[in-house]
This record gives sequence, structure tokens and C-alpha cells, in this order.
Amino acid sequence: MLLALGALALLGVALGWREVTSPDLGFHLATARWILEHGWVPGTDMLTYTVGDHAYVDLQWLYQLVVHALLAAGGSVALVALTTAATLAFAGLLLARAARRDGALGTGALLLVLLFLLGNHWEPRPHLFSWLYGSLVLWILEEHGRGARRWLPALPAVMVLWVNTHSLFVLGLVAIATCAGSHVLLVLSGRAKRLDRGLLAWSAVAVGACLLNPYHVRGLLFPLVQLADIQGSSAYKDPLTGIAEFRPPFSLDGYRVGGRLVVLQPLLAMQLFAALAVLGLAGARRTVRLAEAILFAGFLYVFASAGKNFGYFALVAVPVAAGGLDRLAATATAWCRRMAGRAPGPPTAPGRAGAVAVSISALLLALLAGTGRLYALAWADHRPGATFNASFLPIEEARFLRDRGVEGRLLNTWNDGGWLAWATGLPVAVYSHGEVMTQEFYRRYVRAKTPDGFAAALDEWRPTVAVVPFRTADYWLFHLSQARDWRLVLANAHRAVFLHDSVAPGVPALPPPRAGVDYPGIPAVQLEPRVREAAARPPAGPAARLRGAAAFPTDATARAGFWAQTGQFDAAIGVALAALAETPHAVPDLLLILGHSLEAQGRHALADVCFDAFLRHDADSALAASIGQVRRMR
Repeated sequence: MLLALGALALLGVALGWREVTSPDLGFHLATARWILEHGWVPGTDMLTYTVGDHAYVDLQWLYQLVVHALLAAGGSVALVALTTAATLAFAGLLLARAARRDGALGTGALLLVLLFLLGNHWEPRPHLFSWLYGSLVLWILEEHGRGARRWLPALPAVMVLWVNTHSLFVLGLVAIATCAGSHVLLVLSGRAKRLDRGLLAWSAVAVGACLLNPYHVRGLLFPLVQLADIQGSSAYKDPLTGIAEFRPPFSLDGYRVGGRLVVLQPLLAMQLFAALAVLGLAGARRTVRLAEAILFAGFLYVFASAGKNFGYFALVAVPVAAGGLDRLAATATAWCRRMAGRAPGPPTAPGRAGAVAVSISALLLALLAGTGRLYALAWADHRPGATFNASFLPIEEARFLRDRGVEGRLLNTWNDGGWLAWATGLPVAVYSHGEVMTQEFYRRYVRAKTPDGFAAALDEWRPTVAVVPFRTADYWLFHLSQARDWRLVLANAHRAVFLHDSVAPGVPALPPPRAGVDYPGIPAVQLEPRVREAAARPPAGPAARLRGAAAFPTDATARAGFWAQTGQFDAAIGVALAALAETPHAVPDLLLILGHSLEAQGRHALADVCFDAFLRHDADSALAASIGQVRRMR
């Protein structure tokens, strides 16, 4: 068992040692800076020029000050260490509560925690503290149920910390109310002898303690606003334009990543966890208390409403379901022995064999995570390390604007806004705080990413600086590169920066790309044979699929797409053909970019060679429709 615990800890460290990617981190840091400058929490939005009148109920201020201080003291390493330590502490509490409930630590708890570690997104966000506070609340209530009454006075103290750290403190109140309410029901039904006045009194004090936040009653009721954001009609949950973490975790749509089927990803671990948890609850049905069953069902609903709530479901599911899984395993083992004609033996779960299996799995997964192969298999841009990930966060772009003293109003995407607000100090158009932005504004933002909506957004918002990610705002990239009053001043592997002619006249536009310097030049005589050779490549085989994203030139695909969107078709063709020449199998995305670039130059026959090759490999892609549209327009 010690080997299994050590292997799980090693897996947690390997998964936690991941470059920082959280889009929310920036606005937390920017808010902490505002609090330190003003000496109090904000009441309205102070980071945007678009929704400055929107309410900002900042119940995360304590967390924000902690991460601000950690970053100042230890940089990104300190943030990675906080994320890893808090997550492992939560996992440890889950195992301890399961062992306390069942009298011993079994394989079921180890397996569930393994799946939780794989399904977790390992981001430095305030829910880390919610998991810990929730664990403490449930530990106190569970110990009280076993007769240890001395811990009840700690409930209000935990809730005071929770309400000033994260707005989902309400889940602690739900747990307290469920335990107190189920106790009252048992008394009324005659299954309990007398009313536990201490439990009811300290429960009431814990609720009252939640008023000790900067917003008082308004803060206590604020979770009702968040409840609306996870309901079925939420704009944040739209399958096409919504936010991934708000979508239901049981939809199969989540297995489509960038138009391709990706099975080995956190979503799979979440779904396996949920299935095993429900199975474990069934196995433990004879020992499950009323409060445990209610909390399990309630938190499963919360998780089913939005994948971001995975940790809260684990909070209640692991201790309840772990023992049930062990009982089911013991029953299955005994049945197998009978079928094999062997003596039944004692009805015990195969603890040692299960622990060894979990240990081996955790060690192999730790190796995959530590080398980055796990993320390549998931087609994710995560990388091992303790720096800030430039794919997810606009690190270089913010530094460019800050170092050149650019002032103005930023046009940016949802995930980039928080970091840009923090790193540049400039007002942004939007950032990833749903409760501040509101669903109505989010719908306007989504419309702004369409051709008609973008023109209207430019007229309404009048931004003067634009930071444009290639993958998520391709129309912005196309439009601004064609606009006469905007100039491209920076382009890297992930984003482009445009400045309006009214700002920073001293920052020059980038010169046109040069063959042999900015992209590989292709002699005219070599163009057709190289295109046909690239189009004739076979599909990716099993070996390539096992390598995931590592087997494909993803950076070159992004660069080729950028040049094509900005009208630099020679550069797009050069980058695409160079990457295809070094890849032993077909790369459908590059073939499509190459086809569109050749089409734009009037090379229709060669474009059709690329289009036909793309359709052979990816005929079901939504992008395939663009080929038919191009051919109809000839």
C-alpha cells in the first residue's frame, strides 16, 4: 500500500510540474494589484473599457492576495508548487477520509484518486482551496457522526476562510445543511433518539459566519448568480461557441479536439471516475448514510452540469464509493474462484494485487507526464516545467506592448484578456470572468468573432491595439491584415499584434516576409512535383497515432495558416511544403492550407491536388465544406 501511495504522489508531482496555463490567473493577479493599491475590494469591473459598469463581487480576494505574494516571492515556480501541493493535499484527504470510513485503505480509493489526478486540469485557481475547505467541512461532520463532537466549533472558522477565498463556499453550506437536515429527518422518523442541538447550533453559526465577507448579504447570496451560469440555457455551454469547462462532461463531443478524435484525454478519466463512483455507491448501498447519498446525488448533478466541477464531485464520491468498489471486487473474486472450481476463500478484495496494479499504472503515467508524451497523446499544448506557457498565455505579446510603451484599448479574446490586463495594465475588451462579463456580453463577444459582428464591434468598442490568436480569432486576423488603418507589428508562433494608426507611431509595421529568411523559398520548377509528392503521402499509421501531436508539425501548421490568413501566400506555401517534406505521412491541415494558398494564386489544378488529398484523409471534417465552396466560386 505504501508503494501505491508513493506512486500516486509521484504521479501528482509529474502532472503538477506543468507550465502555467490558466487564463484566469491574470485577472486574479490584476485584481490583487488593484486591492493593494486601493486598500479594499472592487465593487465594479476595473479591467475593461467595455463593461466597467458591471458588478464585481470579489469573494476570491484572499486567494488573489496569496498568489500575488507567491508570484512576487518565488515566480512561476511558486505557483506550480502551490497547485501541486494543494492538489496532493486534497488527494491525501480523500484517501484519509475513505480509510477512516471503511476502517482501512483499499484499492477502490487508490483507483478513484488515480483517475481524479488524470482528470484534473492542474491550474492555479481558487477552487484548490475550495477542495481543501470542503474536505475539512466533511471531515468535521463525518467525525461528528462517529461521536467526535469537539470539532464542530471549527465549522464557522473554516466557512469564514472559505467565503473570502472562493464563491463556491456555498457547497460547504450545502454539506452542512444536508447533514443537519438529514439528522432532523431521522429524528422525526424515529430512527434517531434525540435532537443533536450542538450540530444544529454550530450549523447555524457557520451559516452566519459567511456574512463576514466584504459584501455581507450580497456576498452570501452571490452563488445564486453562478448557479444560472451552469444551467442548460447558458451561453457559456453552447456546443459550438461556449467555454469548454462549462460544458457537460458526459457529452461525446468533447472527444473531438481540433477536428480529430482524441480518446486519451482528461475527459476519459472524468467519465471513468463517474462510472466507477456510481458503481461503488451501489456496492456500498447498505452502509451509505442518508446525508452521504443526498450529497453524492447533488454533487453528481453539479458535475454533470459543467466539467469544471469535477473536483467537487470527487470531494463527496471517493470516501463513499471506495469501499463499495472493494466489496464488489471481493464478490467478483469469490465468484471467479467458484467458477474455476476452487475454494471460495474469505470474501476479501484483492488488495495487494490491486495496489500493485495502481502502482504500476501511476508510475507509467508519471513517466509519460514527465516527458510530455501524455500531453502529446491528448493533443494538448501543455508542457512539463514551471514557467508560463506562451501557447495559452500572451507572454511575448504583453512584453512587446509594455516595453514599447504602447497605450490604448486592447481588442483581445476571452482567454487572453486576464493576462493582458495584468501584464500590460491596459484596459481590455473582455476577460475570462463569466460573472463579471455576464452571458449577455459573452453573446456579443461571440458575435464579434463573425464577419458582420466584428465590424460592429470595431465601431462600438473602437479598440486601438489588437492581440489576435491564430486558432481562435482567424477572421480578426484576416480583417485587420487587410485594413488600411491597422498595421501588423508582431507575429510569433501563436498570435499577432496589430496597432491602429492613431497609436504608437514609433512602432513600425513588420516588413513583408522574405523568401529564404522568413520562410523557405520554393523555386517555380520544383513547385508542382513537391505539391504532388506531398499530396501522395500515406495516412498516419499506428506508430504516428501513438505519438499524437508529436508526430505532426503543429508549429509549422500554425505559421502556414498565419501567412495564408494575412495574404502572404508564397510564405504559406513555402512553410507548408517544407513541413510536409519532413513528415512521412499526410498532414490534412497543411494540405488544406496549401490548397487554399494555391487557389488564391490562381493555380487551380495544383489546388485541386491538395483538396483531393485532404478529402481522402479527412472527408468528414467540417473544413471539407470550404473546399466545395471554393470550387463553386471559380
